[in-house]
Amino acid sequence: MISSFNGLFRWLVFNNCHIKLKCLPLKIYTSFILWEEMGNVMTEYVTVIRYNDKIKKAEEKLVELEERFKDINLNDMTTWTNQPLIFARELQNMLVLARAIARGAFLRDESRGAHYKPDFPNRNDEKFLKTTVAQHTPAGPKIWYEEV
Repeated sequence: MISSFNGLFRWLVFNNCHIKLKCLPLKIYTSFILWEEMGNVMTEYVTVIRYNDKIKKAEEKLVELEERFKDINLNDMTTWTNQPLIFARELQNMLVLARAIARGAFLRDESRGAHYKPDFPNRNDEKFLKTTVAQHTPAGPKIWYEEV
């Protein structure tokens, strides 16, 4: 009985078998890879100059990153602490905050301070002279506003 992939590979080589292996996408993600992707998404789509269509793409990508986060690799070869586990816990919080930032930016249809939306070039004090509050929910961030 062949009990491992290496055993199967050796059996195929020993028996001169020629097969075509279908390459499947491997889910080998580390928290560091996802963190870098999250940073790139936020820099590219939710920066100082903001467009709602780009922010929407960022939200979609962040949801995808949260899904991929469920499959991250936490293996660690060190003998002291599992640093990938510690960083993964922080990354989970960063993904929650990134989604809240993107959702809040998408809903705020105005330009204020350093944040500029070319589609909404002016301030809208009547609607947005408020504090944006975000709450984490399983369905994504819930946003509301409180008076200043």
